[in-house]
Amino acid sequence: MTTQLLFIQCLSPLHAGTGQSTGAIDLTVARDVVTGYPLLPGSSLKGSLRARSQQLSPNTTTHVFGPESTNASEHAGALTVGDANLLLFPARSVKGTFAFLTSPHQLRNFQRDAELAGIAGSQKWSVPTVTQAACLVAGDTLLVGNKVILEELDLQASEAVAKEWAEHLTSTISGLSDHDKKSISERLCIVDDDTLSFMTQYAMDVATRISLEDETKTVKKGQLWTEENLPTESILISTLSATASRKPRQNGDADQDENAILAHVRALTQQPLSLGGNTTVGRGRSAFYLTGQNENGATR
Repeated sequence: MTTQLLFIQCLSPLHAGTGQSTGAIDLTVARDVVTGYPLLPGSSLKGSLRARSQQLSPNTTTHVFGPESTNASEHAGALTVGDANLLLFPARSVKGTFAFLTSPHQLRNFQRDAELAGIAGSQKWSVPTVTQAACLVAGDTLLVGNKVILEELDLQASEAVAKEWAEHLTSTISGLSDHDKKSISERLCIVDDDTLSFMTQYAMDVATRISLEDETKTVKKGQLWTEENLPTESILISTLSATASRKPRQNGDADQDENAILAHVRALTQQPLSLGGNTTVGRGRSAFYLTGQNENGATR
């Protein structure tokens, strides 16, 4: 089995919902049951990849994702798709427009996944400790004096290992544009786990939606609701694990080993794809960066 990392960059707000109401928000996003951080369920991600695969190469789709549900007992798919967990969260900043927030917990998970994917040197990365009301920044873009001000939070800033982590992130997320690499390097801000939890609860994109009467163009009764979205610029990380195709070999079938499976996934992620719900109103447009072992077996 070969494992690679799939990074997802939100090019528009992403609504991966639960269809349930929580408090004042009618439709919230899916969240990790333990940490409360937003995530994109692996089933949703896999479904979107399968839909694109079906358009591009229906024959290969069965090898990679398995048969349709009506024939699910025939064989399993060759690709395992994990939940896409939050890695970098954009938060409004008094200086520098916005910060890319992460925390020791998220960096530890990133390091674990990087080791699993065979990223060279990842086992030596040092995860920092961050105290409350403090943060680690990779540069001076966000600084107001010696502080970073996010929403109503006032955090004492220092550099420590933030520059090293900016390098780990930008070198591992292969395929990022130079502009995006520069943005992460300038705006990376490592906060404590509680602060990130607070920001992902109260600094999300919340949109108000309505449905209109056809004739009067007024709001239909009961048709005003709010939706929670992951903000544009958010970056998530998922693990993809591939085995050789489990489909029984037939005459004329091409060899579908794990490298061929991952090559197909790489082809699927060359262009942005819409994820989650409300894609017809512009939600969920996302770019993909697949990293890990390349075709020659070297890590990158």
